[in-house]
Amino acid sequence: MKLNSRASISIGIWLVTTVSLALWWLIHGLHQVRRIGEINPELSTEVLRGQRMLYGEGAFFLILLVIGGIALFYYNLREEKRHRQTEEFFAILTHELKTPLASLRLQVESIQEDLMATGPAKLLERLYQDSVRLELQL
Repeated sequence: MKLNSRASISIGIWLVTTVSLALWWLIHGLHQVRRIGEINPELSTEVLRGQRMLYGEGAFFLILLVIGGIALFYYNLREEKRHRQTEEFFAILTHELKTPLASLRLQVESIQEDLMATGPAKLLERLYQDSVRLELQL
């Protein structure tokens, strides 16, 4: 969970940084076009066309960045949900496998105690050790 909140923070930082850079590019470009118009008034139609071009490109660029940031947030949330589901699946699977193994081990221990009075039981000892090993691996 901490990993995904870090990812969300990183995505937020990325989004703010890229949108800020795009806005800076737009403001700087408009300022440059305005200065060109002030230097050479004969280019007023070119200045207007340059301003319209910058507004169009800037808006398109900003929209793409915002859509990309939203998509990253969406995919991050989807991955977080999938990760939780995987963890829950393995927790349930482990529980479902440990329960019969613990029962098997208890049964082997009780049979072993009953047979200790009559003599050593190697097969039961091996069965007991294998059940303990499997339980530890889970």
